[in-house]
Amino acid sequence: MANILVNQVPTILGALTTTFIPPPACTAAIGVLDGGILGLGKTALNIAHLGQTCSRGEGKEATTCWPPTSSGAPSKSAPGWGIYSPGVECPSGYVTACSAVGGRDGKADWNMQFRLGAEETAVGCCPSGYACGNFNGQTCFQVMVSTTLPAVSCDGTKSKTSTVTVPNSKASMADFTILAPMIQINWQASDRPASSTAPSRPPLTTGPAATSTSSSDSDSDSGPTDSPSAAQPTDTGTPAVGLPDANSNDPNTDDAQRKESESGGGGLATATKVGLGIGAGVAAIALVLGVVFYMWRRRHSQHQEDELDRLYGLKQIGPDAHSSTDLSGGGMKDDIPGWYRGQRPLQNTTGMGGAMMPTALSPSYMSPQGMPSQGMTLQGMSPMAPSGPANPYIDPAGSQAAAPQYRPYRPGA
Repeated sequence: MANILVNQVPTILGALTTTFIPPPACTAAIGVLDGGILGLGKTALNIAHLGQTCSRGEGKEATTCWPPTSSGAPSKSAPGWGIYSPGVECPSGYVTACSAVGGRDGKADWNMQFRLGAEETAVGCCPSGYACGNFNGQTCFQVMVSTTLPAVSCDGTKSKTSTVTVPNSKASMADFTILAPMIQINWQASDRPASSTAPSRPPLTTGPAATSTSSSDSDSDSGPTDSPSAAQPTDTGTPAVGLPDANSNDPNTDDAQRKESESGGGGLATATKVGLGIGAGVAAIALVLGVVFYMWRRRHSQHQEDELDRLYGLKQIGPDAHSSTDLSGGGMKDDIPGWYRGQRPLQNTTGMGGAMMPTALSPSYMSPQGMPSQGMTLQGMSPMAPSGPANPYIDPAGSQAAAPQYRPYRPGA
């Protein structure tokens, strides 16, 4: 039969000012028998423990399921290991299940194992859905009437993972009680931030628990005799199964694990970071290829224009390509109204019989209209009357005057 332990001198395990994250294996239920372990073929009691591990064929308290302790803390030997003071944060997956205030008018929600100071406030932290109890020391418990939960049975140095389902008519099991470590944290007003006032409770987090329907009825002879302080909620989820380490409660290791978890909670996942890196690299490569293609396209277009200019004689090749203004070489083409590529400048001059003929060159002695200036004679040439038939292309009455004919000049003639 379980005993209720109260009014003991508290054992200080250390301070708890940050959120401790228990290993996932701490959610596995370790079953017990009268002289055996759950799953070894004997009639099992309807009770199991969280926060234990297999050792020599039986369940043993796993200190890794507790927050780190300070140096000099005693070894874990029974429920109600000790308290954390100052403590302001419940572990991850734990919630405030009960509380107590010291002093003459103080009160407590459960049978406290450890004595409370006059100016202290205490909180009992239990897994979500559990209540505070005192069975041979303070602990957390939950009575499940309809659930399937992972369990571990121990056989010598081996362990076996299984599941427990209640109700179970074959095993005559109508309910199932699970005990879990209670993490008690104590503080005084000076330990809390200035914005907080006692007996306000610290901000707590909740974690997953086995799918269950719990009950505060614990009249069974094999169940606990202490009743919970409040009705228990229904929890959902499936905890991880495994065995925690029995004695590796190293403060340095737990601090490193906590810092890693806290730093990783607000950052990006590794896969997300890899995806962002690959995306940035692809974008940079695409940008470089775009710039290279643009430069190649621009040079290619300029090369095509140069080839067309050369083909139509609109661009000179050589050292005088940019100094000539002669229309025959393609210079000054932009000054000609109606100019377009493929059109060569045409100048008017006279051909045989006084006809107007196009040519690409304008002799210096020709007038802008392509006609010889009146009164102009050339050395060795003299005016002469027109001979031969009239030029049908020249209209004497038109705007263009008939061009005079010239003959060789002979002195004395």
